[in-house]
Amino acid sequence: MKKLTYKALKEIMITVGYPDFLHNVNNGINKSKFIYFNISYFDHWLTEDEFISAPLVCYTDVQKNWRLLHDFNQICRNFRKLYTEIFNFNDNKLLVAQTHSWLRDRISIELVGNNYHRYLTYVQNGLKEYPLCRLIFIEMGMVIDLNHDLTQAVYISKRLRNHAIELERFIKRSVKRNHLFII
Repeated sequence: MKKLTYKALKEIMITVGYPDFLHNVNNGINKSKFIYFNISYFDHWLTEDEFISAPLVCYTDVQKNWRLLHDFNQICRNFRKLYTEIFNFNDNKLLVAQTHSWLRDRISIELVGNNYHRYLTYVQNGLKEYPLCRLIFIEMGMVIDLNHDLTQAVYISKRLRNHAIELERFIKRSVKRNHLFII
């Protein structure tokens, strides 16, 4: 796959009409420009006590207790189904994956294009938080951050108006269909 520099990615974003999209996502969200919601395995934001007492919050819990692997794999299957539906909705358009390795303090940007298997590799690794991953669906005007604790943040640019509303509805229906939650 082709590696991109941040500068090259920014040039692509300018070309397709989103010159401030990366800037806004990287430097805090201007909620007036984005539809924003979170997708989670959990049906609500966990309190500190719930977080501490929950047997499975992230892949690190599986590494400490391998009996949780089956449960984690089922959760991952639900997320993979969701992300497959989103990939198909994207209709093979330009897709970029950006990862951040905290250990090496390095950002890697890769042009994934329409390579479904490469895309799923990023999703699977992002679910394990190794490394954290941002999926940038350039032509859809959407970014998904695969974050910590089986919760992902979704940002949809409002610049596309009706498409943004349609995309939000599609994702929310898909989330429900795959036994996940919007929080």
